[in-house]
Amino acid sequence: LQMLREVHIQPTLPQEALKERLRTGGLSFQNFVSIVKAEKAAYCAQVASNANDDLLNVFVSLGGSSDRTGAVDMNKLRELVREFKLGVNLEKLAAEVDEDKNNTL
Repeated sequence: LQMLREVHIQPTLPQEALKERLRTGGLSFQNFVSIVKAEKAAYCAQVASNANDDLLNVFVSLGGSSDRTGAVDMNKLRELVREFKLGVNLEKLAAEVDEDKNNTL
């Protein structure tokens, strides 16, 4: 268990179940790889979920709805780009994405 933590893997398998596996013959290389792959997949899913939550919060703050409907208000987006000095060409983006020319994306 300490070894997994040393490589920054926090097991999602219950600790007692993992200890029992180690007590009853240890882990083969293939089992070790399987555990690491499963832990990596769980970690990546958690990170992706958190990133999606952050993106949804930004979407809502720019005019969208929390149910993932609605649209980003271009004026709010312009203000954000200006405030944070982001190098985004909003006019080009709007020309490509704002099909109905209603100042929303």
